[in-house]
Amino acid sequence: MSYYSPSKQQFNQPLVSDYEGQMTTKIGILRKEFSELDISHEEYLTKIELFNILDTKIGKAFDRDLGEQLYQEVKKDQEGKVLVDDFIKVVLQAEKILYSKIHNTKKALDDIYIERKNYITKLEEVSKTEVLNNYGVMQGAYLEVTVISGRNLSYNGSQTDPFITMILSGQKFETGASSYNPNQTYTWQNASHKFQVFTGQERLQVFITDFDQYTKENFIGQIDIPLKDLDDQYLRTKEYQIYNQNGAILRDSFLVLQLQYVHSNIKFLETILAQKNQEIQNIADDLIQYERDIEILYQPFKTLQRFQRDPLPMMRDTNSGYLMNNNLAQTGGIKNLRVQRENEQIKSVPLDVSKFSNVELYTRILTISLLVILLIEFFEKSPYYDLLIIFYYVGKYELNELNEDSCIKIITAYIFSILFEIFWLIFFAEHWWNPQEKQMYDSMLDSGFRKANVVICFITVINKIFLVACFWGLVQYFKNNPMEEQLQLIKSKNQISPRRQFLQEQRPYLENQDFKVDKIFITPEKINTNKSYITYQDQSANQYNQYYQPKY
Repeated sequence: MSYYSPSKQQFNQPLVSDYEGQMTTKIGILRKEFSELDISHEEYLTKIELFNILDTKIGKAFDRDLGEQLYQEVKKDQEGKVLVDDFIKVVLQAEKILYSKIHNTKKALDDIYIERKNYITKLEEVSKTEVLNNYGVMQGAYLEVTVISGRNLSYNGSQTDPFITMILSGQKFETGASSYNPNQTYTWQNASHKFQVFTGQERLQVFITDFDQYTKENFIGQIDIPLKDLDDQYLRTKEYQIYNQNGAILRDSFLVLQLQYVHSNIKFLETILAQKNQEIQNIADDLIQYERDIEILYQPFKTLQRFQRDPLPMMRDTNSGYLMNNNLAQTGGIKNLRVQRENEQIKSVPLDVSKFSNVELYTRILTISLLVILLIEFFEKSPYYDLLIIFYYVGKYELNELNEDSCIKIITAYIFSILFEIFWLIFFAEHWWNPQEKQMYDSMLDSGFRKANVVICFITVINKIFLVACFWGLVQYFKNNPMEEQLQLIKSKNQISPRRQFLQEQRPYLENQDFKVDKIFITPEKINTNKSYITYQDQSANQYNQYYQPKY
């Protein structure tokens, strides 16, 4: 998928709009930014000089990918120099485009969450009624077939008026005759039929015959399609090779069919939900990337960064499930909103992200303190079980897989650990509870060390109780904010990664994938991971061709 880059005319046209006053103010701000380095807005700069100025403004190398794109969009003189004012206009145009992409991406996230919720509702409904037979096929399973077109359907080199006959388990359907076209292509009207399926072992037989009202109809070719080849339940359009009655290939003769075999609505909807979850992941990645690009764009221009407290008014989304942070450039994050449905209207309710951050911080602090205590306890007992819990938590956190399920597992493990600690305390310190034995143990050389271990064990129990409370807080947070569970982890992952590493991590498995199998025309567009940050065409939602077309 290629990204459309705006023309030079689009970037260098006068910034005249309903927000001309705001743009004029921003131009003045950027001119002042350059004047602080004794650079006039009417001065011409080479690319090296321009990049050196940007580097000086931020005290390090400005992102060269973004810098190159900005430079390429500026009008240049014969020596390749750019006017500072023209560069300022390009920066503001890039800012506007990025905000537009953020706006559209947030809207796409809202839409796909609504779709996902509707599919979940359908899945709950069919789960109550669907019954599978001994073949694993639901009652009411079907195969829907539509004849799209045919090519080179001649008989012994002569013109034909072919019609299609389809047979499945004694069920028969015939299309009308198609008229001959000079380009050797054929189409049929109302050529769709839904066959009942009982076992899933059936085969669809397709026969192509030349229609003749007065003489014997001539057999042209046939196709045989096993239903097991359609078991994935995808809606697909495929070009099938035609064979003669002896099974030999008819060269250059093809029939294009659209097919969908649905044998379990539950599996069908589960597959759709998996696709929706992947789309949410991809769109969320895009949203984070665009916000990061805005942050990078603002780096050399701190005054503009402070001025831009809120997105451009034209970019605001009053019905969005994800709103931009009021000071995006300073936070570099996303203020996530949970989509709720009230009275059949979608409303945006802000999530308490600070609560999540605080609980997670307390959890990390308590875990570190527990680790220190366990190292001390090594002299008296072996805390391997507790170390396994800590390693599990650290692994989930580092892999960005900390969610409701993993938190519940950690809570359960810590409860068993607390019970073990209590049992150990009773057994180890029982001599101090007995007055007759206390005097004897107090006289032992290591009694002070043993008492210290008892105290440390008490501290460990209290620490673990607080840890259980923290993890329970995370469970409640994830449970109340199911959308945040995914997006927050994606965000935290990318905040700690360098920008280039982030780009390399963007869906590598989609790189160079075209999903074609034997001329199946269900190919989704490739995902272009080499993003252009300031191009105007909105690719934020990474829209896929829809494989799945549920029919109810």
